[in-house]
Amino acid sequence: MECPFARGEIPALIQGELADDDRRPLEGHLRACPACAAEERGLRAVLQALRDATESLPGPSPAVWEAIAREAAAPGAPPPPAVPAPSRPPFRLRVLRDVAAIAAVFLVAAALLVLRPPPGARPVPVASVTPAAGAIVTVDGKALDRADTLIEAGPSLRVEGAVGAVLVTPASARLVAAPGTELRFASPHELSLARGALLVEEGNPPLLAVSTPAARIVPLGTRFLVVHDGTTTVTVDEGAVRVTAGAVSVDVTSRHAATAGPGGPPAPPVAAPDAAARLQRHQDAVAPAGLRLVARLEPPAPAAPAGRVRLSIRIEKIPGVGLPETQVSTIAGGLAYLTCAGEGAATPGPVIPIEAPRLTERGDIRQGVARIAAATPLEIAGETDLGALLPKGGGAARVVVTWVGRRPPNEPRAWAGELVSGPISVPGAAGGR
Repeated sequence: MECPFARGEIPALIQGELADDDRRPLEGHLRACPACAAEERGLRAVLQALRDATESLPGPSPAVWEAIAREAAAPGAPPPPAVPAPSRPPFRLRVLRDVAAIAAVFLVAAALLVLRPPPGARPVPVASVTPAAGAIVTVDGKALDRADTLIEAGPSLRVEGAVGAVLVTPASARLVAAPGTELRFASPHELSLARGALLVEEGNPPLLAVSTPAARIVPLGTRFLVVHDGTTTVTVDEGAVRVTAGAVSVDVTSRHAATAGPGGPPAPPVAAPDAAARLQRHQDAVAPAGLRLVARLEPPAPAAPAGRVRLSIRIEKIPGVGLPETQVSTIAGGLAYLTCAGEGAATPGPVIPIEAPRLTERGDIRQGVARIAAATPLEIAGETDLGALLPKGGGAARVVVTWVGRRPPNEPRAWAGELVSGPISVPGAAGGR
């Protein structure tokens, strides 16, 4: 069963509306797929919260019922119309009904809070800030000395030192601020960049807009880099942004860049084929992952078929480099894999096939994401064919292993990139013993 189809059937499963022949394959898929299982758990929690909230709403007061009874008993009042017994609405309509009810409750509550804030209430945080090792981050002059420090709208945040800091908003936008950056949040969805460089990876709607002294950048779902050093330069890797300066706007699409100077309109976008590399260089320089990959080959299990070898990988945190904790995808989570190439090869080799039953991953792993810190490395081990480690043409005595990982959806703190091991000897290859 494919994930898109499975996720479309999850609501019906939760409501008990699937026949056994449809339910059993879906339940089997959920046991094997961490991402879909997390989707199912999340939807159950949302629906339960909706039910709890709507069921706790008070009904009409006795005075309302008494007024209705008096109106019905008044002379000349028409008899009440016959109302057929309601049928059970489809699942999606029930969800919309519940959502509408709880939304109304939240709107009323929000209005009351705006009109009459509780004494001593604190503003809602707009982002969490984690300085990389060696960064100096201050909020209105006060230094931040720990990871995931919550900040509020209004104060000025400055990043200095040799490296930068990572910020995450409530909508899961991920910001990588370079040294020399000064910014200020007006709200969770709006910030002003006075100077510096800011890599923005948008999360969930509403998306984060960025204003500089020269332009306003409104994203349309994207990953982009904003640099302001008197002139604002916007480089887009994915998606698109709209850059506005004065009364003129230009749309900047993937792998393009545009500039805007103070007091003038933005220049037409120009091609930027190296946009991804620019953003990656910013990421690696400002908030390095601080990870090290160590690979080794070991004899396979005694009962393993001939030609098999055991590959062991250890991804560990380098002390004093980057963030205190780095999150990465796991191979079992489906967003990471290993490749192998001959020592000195200019291009990566093929993906190393590791049979799932023989793959083990150990560490602080939650829902397909490993949290790597000084005391919690990620250890990966599995058996594969010896031929999978040898580049085409054979004869290679030493190879390098590369771990490739993508960022999971809605995990803005996770790191995406590549880690390369040192060369390791291949048993059985020429000169490899």
